[in-house]
Amino acid sequence: SRQEPSAAAAYLQRMEKPKRAMLLELMDDETRREITLLSSFDEDEIGSRMTTNYISIHAGISVRQAMRELVEQAAENDNVSTIYVVDGDGTLAGAIDLKDLIIARETTQLEAITMTSYPYVYASEQIEDCIERIKDYSEDSIPVLDAENKLRGVLTSQEITQLVDDELGEDYAKLAGLSAEEDLQEPLKKSIGKRLPWLVILLGLGLETRMSQPVGLLSGGQRQALTLLMATLKKPDILLLDEHTAALDPKTAAKVLELSDKIIAENHLTAMMVTHNMADAIKHGNRLIMMNDGRIIYDVKGEEKKNLTVDDLLRKFEEVSGSKLNNDRMLLAKD
Repeated sequence: SRQEPSAAAAYLQRMEKPKRAMLLELMDDETRREITLLSSFDEDEIGSRMTTNYISIHAGISVRQAMRELVEQAAENDNVSTIYVVDGDGTLAGAIDLKDLIIARETTQLEAITMTSYPYVYASEQIEDCIERIKDYSEDSIPVLDAENKLRGVLTSQEITQLVDDELGEDYAKLAGLSAEEDLQEPLKKSIGKRLPWLVILLGLGLETRMSQPVGLLSGGQRQALTLLMATLKKPDILLLDEHTAALDPKTAAKVLELSDKIIAENHLTAMMVTHNMADAIKHGNRLIMMNDGRIIYDVKGEEKKNLTVDDLLRKFEEVSGSKLNNDRMLLAKD
């Protein structure tokens, strides 16, 4: 299988240099070249996650020739759903969906079924710099190019999924203050056993039935609650809650906000909550700042804030800004 070079490269990277060199000498030339290529990238570069398991054909050949190339290469490369088209020097020219190639008539020009505006990444790119772009792509594989736009490998759908999972895991771990040993594969039971005083609150979010589940498999509300607890273990100078209930249903959002209030009060934390929900802005915290177009247009605290209503905020916005509020998200959340 052509998956072997990428797997072998990852394995060899963990070996001492002399042993690595000795094993490379025992390999055939093609395999050695591929492994050397994959091993030339740092682990935080996209090139370290690509595979050389892909199908490529030259631009300008006929549909019949393309099908013949596909059959020959498929004997060793099983990523066949997308066929990459390169020019004479290996520069990426586009991609063809396997289905389009299969149903194409022999008289069809290859250019007619080639997608020339196809997403790609560079092998030397840092993973963290392009992960957001990768998440926006819907293709089942993404070509990886060198600095001269020559095709070097591809990111498979499985690798893309793993990259996204890794990024999410790192985000949660950083927010939660986890150590290198305590990652998202740690059973929830062990992870929150250290935070026993808050267990009764977490049970209200259904965690009592998921005590042996990895943290990465929890629901959005459960992750937010657990992340909030862990993020406050070291008593941060300021706790930033940026739309931390925006993706939650109203019932779960209310529980997470209740948990937020309790943690902030009992730990005497300074917190800043960013929200479009005006009712939540009034209910929580002791100071409310309303902004419009990057400017503070209203700043209220104390008894005046406690006596505010959503309608008061709407009137204040219109009075200060001189226009009606047209943010659907805020208007829908006014209750």
